[in-house]
Amino acid sequence: MPLILGNSGLTESEFEKLRLLLSVFQDGTGMLSTEDQDKLYARLSGKAYRKTPKKIEEEQPPYSVTQQQLAMFNSASSSLLTSALQEKSQRTLPGWRDFERAVALAFDGIALESKAIVDVVLPLGDGTFYGLSCKSRAMLNEAKKPGGRVNIEVSNASGGFWESVYDKGVTQANYLQENNPTIIGKALIELVGKWHKEVDITQGGLINISKSSYLVLLYNSKGVYQLFQFPLSFPKSGELSWSVPMRIPRDLTKAPIPRKCLVATDNSGGKVLEWYFNAGGQLKYYPLTSSAIWVSKEFSLEPLPQGTKHGILSKVEEYFPYIWNKINKND
Repeated sequence: MPLILGNSGLTESEFEKLRLLLSVFQDGTGMLSTEDQDKLYARLSGKAYRKTPKKIEEEQPPYSVTQQQLAMFNSASSSLLTSALQEKSQRTLPGWRDFERAVALAFDGIALESKAIVDVVLPLGDGTFYGLSCKSRAMLNEAKKPGGRVNIEVSNASGGFWESVYDKGVTQANYLQENNPTIIGKALIELVGKWHKEVDITQGGLINISKSSYLVLLYNSKGVYQLFQFPLSFPKSGELSWSVPMRIPRDLTKAPIPRKCLVATDNSGGKVLEWYFNAGGQLKYYPLTSSAIWVSKEFSLEPLPQGTKHGILSKVEEYFPYIWNKINKND
């Protein structure tokens, strides 16, 4: 019987199966945005390396490298580049899509790879399914702080969100008027609830929403990972305070400027929901880490064997040995 994630969590063998599946994506088939690659790119492009990437103002063309910078790259990065070439490998990490696929493989589910309300569906054995909305973020350190929260991007359905807001009589011209932020917040929560009902078994759908949840994989720069599970449901809109934050200009003679997002806070003033209505339409949810219904132990990915070839190269060599060897000899 497949596991229904809940308060009992994963068994040791189920947990280890998922950890090993995630570890495979270090072989070059996973997420390419790693620290080593960022350092290499920074030196090739002549830009200062920033551990936490920020928007780079292009003071010069991105590939305009001076002779001095090229010399710096050759000396400082030669060991990194040489090692990568010798191993024919590029260190990668499991990205958000890889996380979905690993969960599906670990628990005999199906990764939908779409904009559905859940990312992975798993059979309950009676012809219905439960779902996991899988999220992955490099924000473990923030989540583990006292009073920390987990960052979950729920959806970026900008058009659908605005349509539900327009139905309530709120537009981009009047959203700052009194009570309109609260009306917007209620509309957003109602819409997400509607999405859930449309696929739920109580409405003739195939997914048991009551047994579905968010499964969040958080990690940090030291390679420490941890899983967190939260219910799909949000707090009630009436329990939250809704507002559009104002940005105070440095020139205090100027009027405050409204930020391009709607924020919901709880009784303690903590940010619970955030909707970026003018920047991609992302709706983000910030549940308290302490409110998770299940948390795994901290873990690291299993190191790949020494000398492991790049995953894609080794697969091509294994699947098509005759053709691969022939074209390599010709080269």
